Amino acid sequence: KKQNKKYSQNTINDLIKETDDVILSKEFQFSKASYDEKIIDNNNRFQKSGTIGEIICKTPLIFSGYLTRRHDMGLKFTILGCGNSSGTPSVGNYWGVCDPNEPKNRRNRACLAVQSDETTVIIDTGADFRHQMNNFNFSHLDGVFYTHHHSDHCHGIDDLRSMFFRNDRQSIPCYGHVESFDEIIQKFKYLFHGGDNERYYPPMLDARIFDKGDYGRLMSFRDIDFIPLEMQHGSCTSVAYRFGDLSYCVDMKSLDQAALDTLKGTRIWIVDGAGYHQDDNDVHANLSALYEYNEYIGAQKVYVTCLSSLMDYKTLSEELPKGFYPAYDGLVLDI
Repeated sequence: KKQNKKYSQNTINDLIKETDDVILSKEFQFSKASYDEKIIDNNNRFQKSGTIGEIICKTPLIFSGYLTRRHDMGLKFTILGCGNSSGTPSVGNYWGVCDPNEPKNRRNRACLAVQSDETTVIIDTGADFRHQMNNFNFSHLDGVFYTHHHSDHCHGIDDLRSMFFRNDRQSIPCYGHVESFDEIIQKFKYLFHGGDNERYYPPMLDARIFDKGDYGRLMSFRDIDFIPLEMQHGSCTSVAYRFGDLSYCVDMKSLDQAALDTLKGTRIWIVDGAGYHQDDNDVHANLSALYEYNEYIGAQKVYVTCLSSLMDYKTLSEELPKGFYPAYDGLVLDI
């Protein structure tokens, strides 16, 4: 593990065989996956010695293209909502240019479920949260990851009270940016600090605020590994999440180099494209920006989400280039 030490093919094979979960130290992981054969270290370089798959450094912003996870852990992702802040149809049954006869045009606000064999995490609890949980038959969750504090991403938070009481009054961990929790706790103080009646309004949610050093660093929640990264949403900072070969970037106007480096090599990218063809959208990326970013990131499949009533599913499917797809409510992805 020393920075300049070379490892022979036989040594690494023996280590992989002897290490059940392939985690060898706080610094490195070995991957048995058939990815590109390249190696890096703490100084961005590691001399290759034989054909060994790859070693991935668990330090901020340094990747050889893939984040490995425990090889026995699969993850299932369900898009519970792919709409923008208004949803489709918006209030008043307004469909815009979207065909109401196309089921994939019916969109709830942005929300993603992440599931392992043991853990369920929901990303964002917008106004449609109760309907989403019921519609997709999610009866339990273990934690919530927040992207940011705007109403379409957090104003269904009160419905977590039902989950709290059904879970033997165990507080629910909620992760997010300090800027977001300043706003969320101010609006929903009783959920985090309790209300006037201890029996009916005890503290129910546990705010777990990311430190500055957490961004770009591999973290774990129960048996789910993830990396949080900061993005610019125009009016605030939002948090994206990378889960191995899948990354979720909502809401987003622009990505800096640190974010791009963290996303580089992700195989599946779910990303905000609500700016569509607009060059003057101050808070959402347009499609041209996504195409440019993916030249660097290199995702094999890009699902455009946060879709507005100006983005008809069939029209968007026909105009997107190869490898790009419109998201839809109910889309399931496995890694």
